[in-house]
Amino acid sequence: MLVGVVKTPNQRVQEEMDRCRHFNGVQNDICEAGINFRALVGEPFYGWVKRLPCLKEYGSGINCGVSSFPSRTDAEAALKKRDEATVAFLKKVFEDRICPGCDQPYEGKQVGRCVYCERCGYRLYQGTAP
Repeated sequence: MLVGVVKTPNQRVQEEMDRCRHFNGVQNDICEAGINFRALVGEPFYGWVKRLPCLKEYGSGINCGVSSFPSRTDAEAALKKRDEATVAFLKKVFEDRICPGCDQPYEGKQVGRCVYCERCGYRLYQGTAP
């Protein structure tokens, strides 16, 4: 069962084009170009993510100086690469039954709702162990 919103290929490409190529997520202090997110947008703390110029959806008026947004061709190539990596990862974990944590075959140990590699403790997925 799918939960959430399934986006069209064009929506996915547009989202990729609307995100600066240096943006690596707000869980990091600085982007891949070395810009400190919080220093760039300033105070107040509340709502600082919406002031980031890295994400076009918020329409920030702040100028970064190094922001760079991918072309449609670059966005399509990045999505294709990401999709291929996702398929390879899922094949490795579910078909080949190789743990991404230790790169060894796993049996899978059920702990609550999650399945872990019994060898290294890597959390493989949420669900029921076979």
